[in-house]
Amino acid sequence: VVYIDANDGHVLFSNQMIKHVAATGASRYSGVVPFQSAAMPSTYYMFDSTRGDGVHTMNMGNGTSYGAATEFASVTNTWPNAPSNNVAIDAHWGASKVYDYFFTEHGRLSWDGMNGLLLQYVHYGNNYNNAYWNGVSMTYGDGSGIAAGGFSPLTSMDVTAHEIGHGVCQATSDLIYEKESGALNEAFSDCWGATIEHWADPHEVDAMPKNAWEMGEEIGTEPLRSMSSPLLQGQPNTYGGTNWINVLGCTPTGGNDYCGVHRNSGLMNYWYYLLVTGGTGTNGLGNSYVVNPLGWTKAGIILYQSELVLANNATYADMRTASINAANLLYGPCSAEAQSVTNAWYAVGVGAQFVVCTPQIAFSVTKATVTEASPAVTCPASRTLNIGLKPIG
Repeated sequence: VVYIDANDGHVLFSNQMIKHVAATGASRYSGVVPFQSAAMPSTYYMFDSTRGDGVHTMNMGNGTSYGAATEFASVTNTWPNAPSNNVAIDAHWGASKVYDYFFTEHGRLSWDGMNGLLLQYVHYGNNYNNAYWNGVSMTYGDGSGIAAGGFSPLTSMDVTAHEIGHGVCQATSDLIYEKESGALNEAFSDCWGATIEHWADPHEVDAMPKNAWEMGEEIGTEPLRSMSSPLLQGQPNTYGGTNWINVLGCTPTGGNDYCGVHRNSGLMNYWYYLLVTGGTGTNGLGNSYVVNPLGWTKAGIILYQSELVLANNATYADMRTASINAANLLYGPCSAEAQSVTNAWYAVGVGAQFVVCTPQIAFSVTKATVTEASPAVTCPASRTLNIGLKPIG
């Protein structure tokens, strides 16, 4: 309940009617995790009011009507270890960690940058083998089961971060979902999935082992995509090389995955892997490369700053330019960071390798204070002049 001054619009008083409290529960993929719930009389719900406009996780009950979704509820705030709760806790805790990562590492407020609600629907449909961002909310299916050739519930941390990453892309560069811009869209989500899984991994002994460079490794018998070895999952690691789908003259349809957005995303996935971990080798064009590692933090900053400035029809060449510019602005054009970004693109066949340059000579700025004595003629009183010496470029 919020009381607003009708004259100038400022908040006079607010009273949170839904009380949030610290809860714990057993997730399916990450062990026992802490999360925030909402306290109503004698009942707790999966609503976290401590992060922007909230993280709200609801139960579809294996139906497909969002209007019929119900609350997850518990009479104790140590949530019972039940199959229905486990996957919901994964999604609820996972979304809160996505919020925390973007706020802590990039100062971003939720997916839209304006503290937008992270609304999630779990147990969607019957044996539904997918999860998706629909423009305003998240939806997770339970899968048809690994034994049936499908997936287990699609609420693992990397899947959650991947799908909410589509929301971040929507609110920033809004990359068109086809051809190379669509491949970049998918790659950004994979990169965020890997980064946030690594950042948030609770390392619980009772949790499934996580491999940040494999997407969806916890929900099936093998990962959906390998960022460290794209060729293993049918993706390219070199522009125009093995597994690359040529988008020239391609008409995007659902049947061709909008000209290979999931397939061609492997190229940037591998670029990001090399940027974080470093690597040496020979690419599909026969070019030898050496990339020095930047680690997760710097690579994530460069990734985020690049996503902020891309046009919605960006190509891989545009992403190369944006990321090099980000490294130049953040660390300098002759920096080790700029070198790694450039050489990682060279490794995947996009652009030339880094040309060694010499940093400009810089002099520290000094200040001289000169006191002007009054001459014999009438003039203003003595004054102090501050002369700044401009550094030589």
